Amino acid sequence: MIGKPLSKEDQMSGWSNRPLRKAQIHYAALDAFILVEIYSKMNALCKEKGIDIQTFGRPCQFTPQIKKQKAEKVVKLRSEQYEEETKEELANGQSKTVVKKTVQITTEYITVCAPETGLFYSRPIYDDFYNVPGKIAFICDSMLEKLMKQLRNCGFDTEFAPADVQRNILLEMAERERRVILTRNRQLLDNKKGLPCIWLKTTDNDTQYLAIMQFFKLKVNPNNILSRCVKCNGAHLEIIDKQQAKELLKWEREGDYHNIKEFWKCTKCLQVYWEGNTYKKAKSRFKNLNKKHK
Repeated sequence: MIGKPLSKEDQMSGWSNRPLRKAQIHYAALDAFILVEIYSKMNALCKEKGIDIQTFGRPCQFTPQIKKQKAEKVVKLRSEQYEEETKEELANGQSKTVVKKTVQITTEYITVCAPETGLFYSRPIYDDFYNVPGKIAFICDSMLEKLMKQLRNCGFDTEFAPADVQRNILLEMAERERRVILTRNRQLLDNKKGLPCIWLKTTDNDTQYLAIMQFFKLKVNPNNILSRCVKCNGAHLEIIDKQQAKELLKWEREGDYHNIKEFWKCTKCLQVYWEGNTYKKAKSRFKNLNKKHK
């Protein structure tokens, strides 16, 4: 603006320390003085252009027009090449390898852009992974551990891939167990196999959960809330008596067992659950969360 450099060396220095150094005082004074110089320069430019400088900085009425976007479905083709070897039978009964032939295949993929969700990517051959709401299953990557717990707490079959699980293992598990991949990793979205995958834009857990519910048009049965083991994803919780609970929990105070009416045990990992204050608060929270999705 004025054709001169302004040193910012002391911008991030320790301004809370007292007394201030001379260099800091000089920097603060110069930082204020330069505004006067800039104003003078701008005023001269405005007069030159016939503009009233007093109109600068006045508030104006502006209401952004936000259009509600619908999920956009885009079908695209991906061409891939691979080499194919053929063998030729010789007169003496032996065979020899003929020159490799390059084969090109074209595969159809579907990309759905859902503003509230992020991006969904899949090949049509995997439609049955998610087209039957009652049978849908998920797998979350390491960045969505809280979402995984939320889905399990609401009764959805959801596996989890920790950070030490390699990408190819996650993809194999998703394909083998017919699971939709939920991720914050854009690289997983465009997987070569075209397995159903949602990349979530938001980092807020409740928003992520509601986006998944809305995108797949899922409904939660209130009876399924807290019916699945949040530790291992086990689907079967069985009632156990207090003696069994004592053997598994090993609480120090005997009286604590008498305050609880019923215990449940996961048949897969033996995790024990009971209906205490935490259970009641969690059940109320997830019921209220699902009311937001109708």
